[in-house]
Amino acid sequence: AELFWMTLFMVLWLAALRRHHHSLLALAAGVALGALFLTRQLSVIAALTFLVMTVLWSRALNWRHIKTAALRQILPAAVAALPFLLLLFAHQQALSGDPLLDPRLLFWEYDHVGFGQDIGEGHNAFTLTRLPEGFAQNWYRDPSQAPRGHSPARGLHNVQQNWLALEHDLFGWLPTVTFAPIWLVFLLRAPRKGDWALLAIFVSLLAAYVFYWADGISYGPRYFFVAVSYTHLR
Repeated sequence: AELFWMTLFMVLWLAALRRHHHSLLALAAGVALGALFLTRQLSVIAALTFLVMTVLWSRALNWRHIKTAALRQILPAAVAALPFLLLLFAHQQALSGDPLLDPRLLFWEYDHVGFGQDIGEGHNAFTLTRLPEGFAQNWYRDPSQAPRGHSPARGLHNVQQNWLALEHDLFGWLPTVTFAPIWLVFLLRAPRKGDWALLAIFVSLLAAYVFYWADGISYGPRYFFVAVSYTHLR
């Protein structure tokens, strides 16, 4: 679903930029962007990066064009995406009693974006309690033990693990040639502005997930799967 909404947004958004008076396309792109937000919030960073770069590069870089694009395309897209943001708030209000409280935090209080001891399984010690069914593992924070909170180094490690998993799982090819079609675009000819805008999806997505503690590879590299939207539009 995430890949579908991302690719649909990109196609509709490019069509809206090419047809400067076609607000319906911009509205449809906003719907796709809102659905992407509901599916996985961090992926919106890649979509917004693509939006900004295509606006800046779709024509000559000047303030008049940017302002025109903002009024004719960005504003309708934002209006169409807004109900999905409100829907998320309503969903969280229904489940957690607070529109700004993610229900996942009721179960995993450490499931935040960012760095620190309270983020990403900061507990670094545990005890075992015998129960009739077996043993229960109880984690807690012990200041005398090495910390386990999220850090930039752990974030970069997670990015590396996702990248390697995506190379291995995407096509079933040799990992070293999985992304060859992408790199060849930049090696065999002078890349166009559109190539850089599409490549920005990769860069922004990788940068965003440095700040998230989970590696997300228990079912394959699902956090990075949306990045293959780049190859779809190539």
